[in-house]
Amino acid sequence: MDTFEIIFTCGFCACAVGVIIALFFICRRKRGGSDSRSYREKKEEYANQLCVGLDGEGVYELALKYKEGDGVDRDIILSEELVKKSAELGYAQAQYEVGCDYDYEQNDLAIEWFEKAAAQEHEEAMQKLGDIYNYGRDTGTPVIEEDPEKALKYYLPLAEKGNVDFMKSVSLVYALGYEDEENALKWLAKAAEASGDLDDILQVAQHYSMDGDRENAIAWYKKAAEMDEAKAFYAIALEYERMDADPAEIKSWFDKAIAAGYTQAEVAVAFRLMHGEVFEKDVNKAFELFSKHAELGDSMGLYGLGLCYLNGESVSKDEKRAVEYFKKADNILSRQELIDCYLEGIGVEKDEKKAFEMLIEETSEKNLGGDSISWYKLGVCYFFGKGVESDKQKAKELWKKAAEWDHEDAIAALDKYFGITVNN
Repeated sequence: MDTFEIIFTCGFCACAVGVIIALFFICRRKRGGSDSRSYREKKEEYANQLCVGLDGEGVYELALKYKEGDGVDRDIILSEELVKKSAELGYAQAQYEVGCDYDYEQNDLAIEWFEKAAAQEHEEAMQKLGDIYNYGRDTGTPVIEEDPEKALKYYLPLAEKGNVDFMKSVSLVYALGYEDEENALKWLAKAAEASGDLDDILQVAQHYSMDGDRENAIAWYKKAAEMDEAKAFYAIALEYERMDADPAEIKSWFDKAIAAGYTQAEVAVAFRLMHGEVFEKDVNKAFELFSKHAELGDSMGLYGLGLCYLNGESVSKDEKRAVEYFKKADNILSRQELIDCYLEGIGVEKDEKKAFEMLIEETSEKNLGGDSISWYKLGVCYFFGKGVESDKQKAKELWKKAAEWDHEDAIAALDKYFGITVNN
């Protein structure tokens, strides 16, 4: 064996021995070997000595010094022992931190320590407890089930003191835990008033709008409008329109939205000009606005331009060109027009199978299960066997689904073909 082989063999053996020794000590620590326990016990004993004459806060401050190495040698294990001693002496922040150490592992102990801190009105501990009962704990033992009543117990006191985050949490508990929309909205509105945050204000306005409370929706949208939020002007115009308010009032808010640069408002005005709604009918102006926004790639502008060519509004009727614009627009409205074009052979070769496939896509999970128009048309395909084998039972189910959303054609179809009367 030459010198190089001897050196290589010795080096290899030394490395192997080193690895074995390292693994030995790692395994002993993982098994809680006597050296590991002795080290922890010594730290605990030393922590007891350091605590003499100190209150909980004093012990916690000492723990921070050892954690950061502030004037003493940094010692994480000793710091942890001191935090535990501080918690046992009743210091709320330490109790909260001990609770965090147990959270998601030993949930019962976590709750025990959080409750001790919460009894001293420690906000983070109260939030932790609220979160535990609001969302539950399916990790660690025991499993904690959701409990909205207990969640409110910890959220409400701080919400009532004006804490915006807790107000939102209370709103969430009422919405999801109790399905109490009235109280959920009340607390969401309080949070928005306290924060003055634009997104919070818009969220409240949208809730009132969805509930059909036009006056409150307008009041909250006006708060957003005062913050120069362009889409708030547009939303106000829509709310006044739904109330059948004075056309001059509606127009003024559309004008404000357009002046603020909200392009959707100008496209919306174009549709109203085309149909003579609110604004005096002016198909030439509508075509001009649709063209302007179609050139910018706006989906609704492209759709509106498609309608102009489909119906010959301000331009020579051109069904093929209409189909091209509907394809470019690719939104829910333009796709419905395309489906009709394929079903009837308007601007394209008649293709009922293609129409059926598009309707299946429109009613898929990708599109949130569809809408009443798609359900009705899909029912038509099944009833008359358009693009699919006839299935009248399936058609009835789809028309019932559409009728639940007051789709008039679906209601009429159920009456005509199945003798089913639907009360709106």
